[in-house]
Amino acid sequence: MASKMKRLGLIAAVLSAAACEQTIDRTAEVPAPTLSLVQASGGALDLQIAGAFALRGLQGAIVYDAKTVKVTKIEAGQDAERLDRVFWSDVAKATGRITVGMSDTRRVMLPARGTLLRIHVQRAGAAGSTTVSFDNPLGAIDGGERVELSPTRLEVTLP
Repeated sequence: MASKMKRLGLIAAVLSAAACEQTIDRTAEVPAPTLSLVQASGGALDLQIAGAFALRGLQGAIVYDAKTVKVTKIEAGQDAERLDRVFWSDVAKATGRITVGMSDTRRVMLPARGTLLRIHVQRAGAAGSTTVSFDNPLGAIDGGERVELSPTRLEVTLP
């Protein structure tokens, strides 16, 4: 009986530790999360993140040549679908720059690794290669503290 109670106590301790919010040791040298913009299937680009800790929010800008590329849709990536605030400026009215952001009003953290955004693009107009970039990424952790993300400009060349 004592062994069973000890085991239940250990399980309860592990579960409560797992339920606690993430804390970041500010005295340790923890590298900032790294972003990448990669080509995905079906004419889409994925904004991916890899880091040692999760962010509370993210903001940046999709930049492209509106004469050669049309952004048709932006949506949460497969690893960020649970978030309740993924927002962007009006895609239909965009002329080469779309500001995007993501956070969650329920205090759900962004994933520390995985796909955050999926950007659907179509080639338009002139032939030849063109680029789509994600500029000036800015992350935030608890308390609104700013986190510089690396690199500061991500770029994909479309054939």
